Amino acid sequence: LLEGKKATRKNVMDSIRSCDVAYFATHGIAATINPLDNNFLVLSGDKDPFLTSRDILSLRDSTLTENRTFPELVILSACQTGLGKSMQAGIFGGLARCFLIAGANQVIMSLWNVDDEATAYLMNRFVYYLNQPSYHLPSEPLRLAELDTKKKYPNPALWASFSVYGVSY
Repeated sequence: LLEGKKATRKNVMDSIRSCDVAYFATHGIAATINPLDNNFLVLSGDKDPFLTSRDILSLRDSTLTENRTFPELVILSACQTGLGKSMQAGIFGGLARCFLIAGANQVIMSLWNVDDEATAYLMNRFVYYLNQPSYHLPSEPLRLAELDTKKKYPNPALWASFSVYGVSY
């Protein structure tokens, strides 16, 4: 668990391969210009608090060459984590896509800016359903969490941003 001042870029880069699930509850920024460096999650630290798409892709190289593991599921509870530069082949430089390329099987991502309170509620419900023994893939727990959140926050802008990106198996 990396929270507060411990949630630095270096600590995340050093420890991400030692978990099955990586959960980021932070701020996310997406850009279409130079997306590898301008798409990032905001972490702790004054010197270098940004985990960029380029950083995430660099994890793939060490995962492959050093035969290291990577989280099967990455949860990006932040704004715009599914966005990047749109190209014919898909979204280039987006955080979610970079986590998949780095080795994750599925990524929970957002498609627009999200509300802090509604997102906290949605993610709480998602983790609750994800921990149920009958759900092995994140798509059904996310669907159920969105239905719960819809009851409390009827406006779709507050709960419909999140989706599962990746291969379900």
